[in-house]
Amino acid sequence: MKKFILPILLLVGFIYTGEAQIIAVPDTVCIMPGMPFTLNVKTNDIPPCFMPDCSVRLIEQSTCFALNSEGFLSYIGTTPECCGMITLHYVYDHLPVQPPITGTIVITVKCPKPDCGFVHLEPTPGGTAGGGPVKVTFNACENSTATYYFNHTLGNTYSWIVTGGSFIVVDSGIIDVTWGNAGTGMVTLTVTNGTNVQTYMYCVNILNGPTALFSTLYTNYCLKSPVAFMNNSIGGTSFFWDFGDGFTSSSYSPSHPYATAGTYNVTLYVMQTNYDPQGNPLCCCSDSITHQVIIDPFEGPDILWISTLCEGDSSCYWTTATGCTFTWTVLDANNVPVTFTGQGNDTICLRWGQGPFGIVTLQLSNCTGNYCLNPVSAVVPIVDMNSPINGPIVVCANSTATYTLPKWMSVMYTWQVMGGTIVSSDSLSNTITIQWGTGPLGMIVAHWKSKFLQHLPGHDEDDCEGWSSLNVSILPQYHLNAPPGTACVGGTSFFSTDMPSGSGFTWNISPLITPFPIVGPNNITVTWPSPGLYTVTVYPNPVNPFCNDTLTALVNVILVPPPDSIVGETLICPNSTFTYTGYSSTTGTGFMWNVTNGTIIIYRKSNFCDMGADRSIFIVTKPVSGGYSFLQLRSYHIDSHAESISRTSCHHRTKWLYQ
Repeated sequence: MKKFILPILLLVGFIYTGEAQIIAVPDTVCIMPGMPFTLNVKTNDIPPCFMPDCSVRLIEQSTCFALNSEGFLSYIGTTPECCGMITLHYVYDHLPVQPPITGTIVITVKCPKPDCGFVHLEPTPGGTAGGGPVKVTFNACENSTATYYFNHTLGNTYSWIVTGGSFIVVDSGIIDVTWGNAGTGMVTLTVTNGTNVQTYMYCVNILNGPTALFSTLYTNYCLKSPVAFMNNSIGGTSFFWDFGDGFTSSSYSPSHPYATAGTYNVTLYVMQTNYDPQGNPLCCCSDSITHQVIIDPFEGPDILWISTLCEGDSSCYWTTATGCTFTWTVLDANNVPVTFTGQGNDTICLRWGQGPFGIVTLQLSNCTGNYCLNPVSAVVPIVDMNSPINGPIVVCANSTATYTLPKWMSVMYTWQVMGGTIVSSDSLSNTITIQWGTGPLGMIVAHWKSKFLQHLPGHDEDDCEGWSSLNVSILPQYHLNAPPGTACVGGTSFFSTDMPSGSGFTWNISPLITPFPIVGPNNITVTWPSPGLYTVTVYPNPVNPFCNDTLTALVNVILVPPPDSIVGETLICPNSTFTYTGYSSTTGTGFMWNVTNGTIIIYRKSNFCDMGADRSIFIVTKPVSGGYSFLQLRSYHIDSHAESISRTSCHHRTKWLYQ
């Protein structure tokens, strides 16, 4: 049975802490060295205990982090020694309980390099002479900006193309790319040095990133009144607030009073750690957003008594302000008015419905003293019996995704997952990261309860708990099979998807080539009409049976001149050995030989560094006379930086021999 809960609960809270055992809930945080952060490991414990007897310390000393007795964690390390994931353990030092109460802190330290935000591009196979498909070489965070640097030489020309995002050229071999939504992207760099042209292609895995969002009830606030910041972020596994006055917080949706009048910039940083299919952490993606609040020089009314409540609880709220007209407003989380009694008085009483929070607002007027007349609001956390789980409902097989519930103090969360595995280290928090399996269906079930609130007067054992579930569709991810990224004018390239679609695909090429676009098949053959850099795109027709949509491939179509000449004897004897040499004035050109009525016995390159350029051959002619033989010499483009040689034949020259 639920009754009115009065201020005596403040005293009950301290008595409960002393008599019942604290539950140390694991803490998870992602930090970036050089950026301030605040984490108190006791805040998340059930119930939070900040009395002198609740001092904490690290069990094993760390060279990267320090923990003071009040529970505040600080970074004291250096990079790269402290980069990566670090697990710490702490203990409550002076509580008379056995066994001792211990907790865990899991920290991801996002260091400058390797980093998704700054990438040093190296020459890779997959350029003009890559000899194989384009490879995934690095990761990026969606809706974020990253810098890409290529060792550049004075006098060279650097041309960039980016798919999956937009970019600006910072300086020659440096660009800043702002990536779009999660999926795949590509960075293509063409380096020109005189007649030598080299193209490098880098495939980018664009990872899920958080979107930082928060709101305030107003812009103008009263001095020393709490300003409630409502966290509306999408994704995110850890949060950091900078209130602009020197104070910070790592709470999910904090409230903060300002002691001095003025205008303050409030910034929320949201971090999210991504994982590979084996559960290893990848990029720690981040996002931030800033809003302004203006603080009045006069103090406003106080609102008492504010505490976390359960759905269906009744409570009273009052103010100590005097000599004014009182106008109260009460709203639930959906901005629906809540019925209350006491309008016009200094005290109101009401019963709360569904959460996850409610808002009590008091505005003064006709005051005899110097009061701030801006409305003052207090956010009341309300533990729901049922609250939606936020996160994607369509995911790729073997991918990771983050899911969240509202954050209530003193509440412990229990998650169950079907069709996937929880890979985040803190499975008792309001946020989890799931590594999904192959599908086709997944389900998340969450249960939460507060033993602290269940033991307060007016509550039964079954009060203050809730359940929620979410069905997730796990769909396959299709891929584009593309040939090496270089082709010749007049040559053909074959493209295909690795799995069919019941409704077919749509293919297109830019710049446009006839007869594209083509609708239907899962493969195409393209004949290249002219040199240039082409973008091939494919996407499934509705209804899309895959988790991903449009895929792209880049093809650099080149025109290589034929060899200049073949030097050697034209009148030859049967069963004899002769040497022939091919020449080309085009830089970066190699040769391929074909012989009829004879046998090639050895190739000879002009020098060791002449990769693949088989300029000379020794041949043995066949035992015939009065007939003809011929040599055919083909030229192809060579990239000396590639790990393998792509012999894309573009032109040939023939020499006839008389026996």
